Amino acid sequence: MTPSQNKALHSYFRRLAETMNDEGHDVAQVLSMKTVSVAWTEEAVKELLFRPIARALSGKESITGLNSQKLEVAFDTLNKHLGENLGLTYVPFSVDEK
Repeated sequence: MTPSQNKALHSYFRRLAETMNDEGHDVAQVLSMKTVSVAWTEEAVKELLFRPIARALSGKESITGLNSQKLEVAFDTLNKHLGENLGLTYVPFSVDEK
């Protein structure tokens, strides 16, 4: 991202915040909306699904700090949760993947 793009992005954030406040939409109301549809990405899975589980297991922010046992437990926990709650097909984990 260029410095100009970063400046423009923060200007957008500021103007959007002002508009939401001016129109009476507080943080709780906006965050409670579940209707925004966004496709999953590798980064979203990591940050929104895997990292919170890894953090709860290890007490550390970094995923790289997980030992093999905690990595396996985190992976199993995520797959079990998605399978039970969404009926999602099991996605295998492989260290040998490239």
